[in-house]
Amino acid sequence: MLSLLKISIFCFVAVTGMLMSSGANAAADDLTLIRLQFTDAFGNDKTDFNVGEQFLIQSTVVNNGVVDKDFTYIVRVLDNSGQARFEEGLSASIVPAQVFTVAQSFTPMESGTYNVEVLLLDGDIISGQATTVLKTTFIVN
Repeated sequence: MLSLLKISIFCFVAVTGMLMSSGANAAADDLTLIRLQFTDAFGNDKTDFNVGEQFLIQSTVVNNGVVDKDFTYIVRVLDNSGQARFEEGLSASIVPAQVFTVAQSFTPMESGTYNVEVLLLDGDIISGQATTVLKTTFIVN
């Protein structure tokens, strides 16, 4: 089930002229996707995950270009067997030199090991070209 939203409650925006980054990056043309991380509703890093406890899967989109860009941000959560347990996204626009932090909420309903894939489409869901997928794993108690 893929839901595309023009706005999201869990969408945080920061505009800056310079970005300092550590970790894996994925790029599509002028867009860069960085910093796959987990946080609570207040933006604090999250490392412990429990059944029924909501958290955010967060990444940052950067427009390195000189024109506004449309993008679609997609989050997939797969169980240990590769079965999709969650897949959602949102579409938005980003101005030049903007840093846009996007977070999608997830509530695990079963314990186990999960894999997260986050990708960025340069454009909309139909015609967009995907960046390299950012991936990580988490364990739910």
